[in-house]
This record gives sequence, structure tokens and C-alpha cells, in this order.
Amino acid sequence: MSDLFKPVPWTVQNLVAAVESGALRLPDIQRPFVWEKVKVRDLVDSLYRGFPVGELMFWNIPGDEDTKAIGTGAKTQTAKAKIVDGQQRLTSLYVVMTGEPVVDDDYRQERIRIAFNPFAERFEVTSAALEKSPSGSQTSRRCTRVP
Repeated sequence: MSDLFKPVPWTVQNLVAAVESGALRLPDIQRPFVWEKVKVRDLVDSLYRGFPVGELMFWNIPGDEDTKAIGTGAKTQTAKAKIVDGQQRLTSLYVVMTGEPVVDDDYRQERIRIAFNPFAERFEVTSAALEKSPSGSQTSRRCTRVP
């Protein structure tokens, strides 16, 4: 294998922490977040079930020039790498795990909340109706960050 490409064993927790700190950012050429909420739900479900979800490709060029942060929170580090492929998946993981809003292609901030019913082992996009339902309030929980 070439030195140009090398596998890096990131965990979801490491990826989310790197996005939160600003160590992983988007190059300016990346399009905005465009995934529908159900696609985010499907990604979380695939991870839960151990299905393949594709690879992420990073460009190891440090510095914040020509980059934009993922999410709306303040970043504490300069970029160590930029995500070239997998931005929609990485952004989805970040906003679901942190509860931070995502900025969509219309520059609106929106939170994406995914509920999980452990009895049915089923994920759903959280809605007002789901939160008010007896089964939703008892068995569905927003995905939270792993300590």
C-alpha cells in the first residue's frame, strides 16, 4: 500500500471529539449538509446493526485556511485534517451525538434528534407526536454521547 493512503482506526467517539474541537474541518469546496433526517436515522441504524457504512477520506493538511467548521459551536483547535469524502456521514454522527444544530443548504440551523425504542430495536426521527406518545416517552431516548 502506498504511503499516500493509510487506514486510521478512528472510533465514532474520536471522530465526534475531533469535529467538536475543530481538529477535523471541511474544505471550503465541500457542499453544505443536505441529508434528509431519515437518511441520518438510517446511518445510525446501520451502525447499530454493524452494517458497513462506507469509508471516510481525510486530507492531512493542517491549518484553518480555506476551511469551515462542522456545526455551530466554538472550536478550540486548529484543523489537523479536512474531510474530503464522507462529510454527510460525519456531520450526521456529530449532530446526533452532540445535539448541536446543523446548518443546511439554505443556511438554516436545525437540530436532528433520533429516538431509539430498545424493545423494538428501532430508530426513528424524533417528532412532537413521538415525544407525546406513551410508548415514545417511556421507551424512546435521544442518542447521547458515549462518556
